[in-house]
Amino acid sequence: MTEPALNDLAQISHELEKVASLVQAATRLVNDGRVIDLKALQDRTAILCDAAVTLPAAESKTLLEPMTDLIQHLDRLTVTLTDKYGGLPDLQTEAQPDTAASAYARSLDAEG
Repeated sequence: MTEPALNDLAQISHELEKVASLVQAATRLVNDGRVIDLKALQDRTAILCDAAVTLPAAESKTLLEPMTDLIQHLDRLTVTLTDKYGGLPDLQTEAQPDTAASAYARSLDAEG
């Protein structure tokens, strides 16, 4: 599904309400033990934020409170995910991309 372009304050405000609602729903789902699509949520939030910064300063100031609320909802989701699943390691900092390939190559050398 293609999201509509966010070109003006009304569209951005509406999308902000929808994203905040999705984050709240995601928090409830995680609490219920359900799986959520964080990538979709991340993408939608990024599109929203990118659109908001294109607004004139006077218009964007009206988004300050709802954006603050969204950040608080995202913080609650983060806490919920951490409580539920613990501090999962960031695999990019745990191993370099070639680490697995190197380990695999060493295991082949040991077999050969």
